[in-house]
Amino acid sequence: MRWGIVLGFLAVAAPAGAAPKKNTAFQAHSKGVEFVARGKCREALPHFEEANRINPGFSPAWLERGRCLMLGGDRARAIAVLSQGIEKSARKEDRARLSREIHSLGEFFFTNETFQKCQDGLNLLRKGMAEEAVDALEEALDKEPDNTLVLTSLGRARILAAMRDKAREPLERALQLNPDRVDAKELLGQLLWDKEPARVLDLLEPLSRKRDAGEDTVLFTALAMAQMKRVRDATALLHGHVEERGDWL
Repeated sequence: MRWGIVLGFLAVAAPAGAAPKKNTAFQAHSKGVEFVARGKCREALPHFEEANRINPGFSPAWLERGRCLMLGGDRARAIAVLSQGIEKSARKEDRARLSREIHSLGEFFFTNETFQKCQDGLNLLRKGMAEEAVDALEEALDKEPDNTLVLTSLGRARILAAMRDKAREPLERALQLNPDRVDAKELLGQLLWDKEPARVLDLLEPLSRKRDAGEDTVLFTALAMAQMKRVRDATALLHGHVEERGDWL
């Protein structure tokens, strides 16, 4: 009798079925990867988005979202998503990986025609034919207006072709897409050190403190410092790098 009462109680108290397992960021990401493997990036995107909704710091999903958007032809949105992933990622190595992906996608060419036009422009620059290089790079930019390599190269070509008033726009656009692009920062430093030294210091001073800083980074940082009446800082910066790297003499 007592066993019957106990068994009856257990039957009432026990759940009707096991509770459904909670979906995880990894599971959502895995579903997205399955679609990508079948060449269905559009169908994969919602799963990667779900993974980041569950865990905003899950960097593999941010990475795949960026790649899927890029394969869909939307470079600007792909880079914006990767930049958002950098903000959400807690681990330094994850942020570095997403940053490298931004750089890679920024220089990706959708067509061989655009790639060849950009190469033509770069070859003309090497030959000292800056005006002709501007024409070739502008044609490339018409085809792919968000390509950061084309934007930065066009800014450089316009500076060399004495078109400084038109050089800033593509360089600013390149930095908007990829805030870590050092060559675009250096070219802006070359353009603005005497007119907007505070902006140049915002762009270059953190880079100039690194041991492997490029010569242009250090030079235009020092010039901007001098413009801001920081002559002692400029002198110390230059002396420090010259002592560290005698090949600059």
